[in-house]
Amino acid sequence: MEDKPLRVVKLTAENIKRISAVEITPTGDVIVIGGKNGAGKSSVLDSIAYALGGQKLVAAQPVRRGQEKGRVRVDLGDIVVTRSFTATGGGQLVVSDKDGKRQTSPQAILDRLVGRLSFDPLAFATMEPAKQRDTLREIAGLDLTDLDAQRVALYEKRREANAEVRTRTGALSGLPVYEGITEKKDTDAIRQQIADAQRIATEARAALDEVTAARASRAQNESQIKQVDDRLAALERERQELTDRRKHLAATTKTIDALIEECEAKAKAAADDVPSIDALTVELSEAHGINQKVDANGVHRQAADDLRKARKRADELDGQISRIDSLRLERIGAAKFPIDGLVLSDGAQVEYKGVPFEQLSAGEKLRISVAVGLALNPSLKVLLIREGSILDSDGLKLVAELAHEADAQVWLERVAESKEGVSVLIEDGTVAADEP
Repeated sequence: MEDKPLRVVKLTAENIKRISAVEITPTGDVIVIGGKNGAGKSSVLDSIAYALGGQKLVAAQPVRRGQEKGRVRVDLGDIVVTRSFTATGGGQLVVSDKDGKRQTSPQAILDRLVGRLSFDPLAFATMEPAKQRDTLREIAGLDLTDLDAQRVALYEKRREANAEVRTRTGALSGLPVYEGITEKKDTDAIRQQIADAQRIATEARAALDEVTAARASRAQNESQIKQVDDRLAALERERQELTDRRKHLAATTKTIDALIEECEAKAKAAADDVPSIDALTVELSEAHGINQKVDANGVHRQAADDLRKARKRADELDGQISRIDSLRLERIGAAKFPIDGLVLSDGAQVEYKGVPFEQLSAGEKLRISVAVGLALNPSLKVLLIREGSILDSDGLKLVAELAHEADAQVWLERVAESKEGVSVLIEDGTVAADEP
């Protein structure tokens, strides 16, 4: 029943919107429905859409005002579609073959026949670019779902990688680096030297204290010797005893002198061997400074290494995205579109002969829109153009050529007050009678 494309062989409509009753047996590829505004010409196209397109296209009140029911019958040759409506919202759909046998699941049969642009092929020209792209993909059987999903995932990973690059670049730029400083100083050794110097200095001070005490003792002995000498002069009788005592004191003094000499030597040797505590303190401070710079250099090297890794990851993701984009272009390049020269560009926008769709002439947009409508509607070669009045003579001629090339039938409404240039003239909801 669907082996060959279908066209409207006969249309009968009663009490549909502004139509009271019309019967049209179309001839030719383009059927121009003319009439004044409000005469019912739009209702003729609506009746076809109501019958074939399903409840989603039916107006809230499809029945002519003042009537209780309406009916549309569309004879497509191999099948006949009859849809009835009531003023209260009821109705019935019947699809039968050419022998009158009713078919089961009538709406499913129509859904397989009718493309979504059958009833407004010019809508393609006003679609958002993304919807135009998706429509062409559908026509060409171009499925980029897997690549799109991969690209979205990789794009998100690359966004995160680039964010990490920016973060690590900022972190690296805020870190100090000191040229020529690579090794730390042994501060523990310097601290030990300072402790040793402090110990030696303490020992030297103790030795000097002993010298001071010995000197005091020596001075006391000398005073006593003087007293003894004075007494010897006065008390010769005690000379021998005092002489002996003097000898003893002299020997003690000699011992003390030796001790003094020994302590002075030890103090001098200690003073010569003790490092400068001030110098060691300065050296420790400098060592701390160098070690801080070595640590800072290590942090800088690590940050630089992290930045290199982040950049490498971002570059790898760029490469993966580029490979996916190449695969997309290969699939797009291999796709077959309704008109030669119609393509999806690198940015997935619709172009015709290298020109973006929105920059095309009105004639080129018309040609593409009708071709897309026909491609989406291979089984039912019927298109409805509601804004036919916007087409000039060249546009009408082009529509006729496209319809003829595609073996299609185009129903087109135009404002007209006479039968000149129209196929059917509608007056007051009926087909105007031929003038005698």
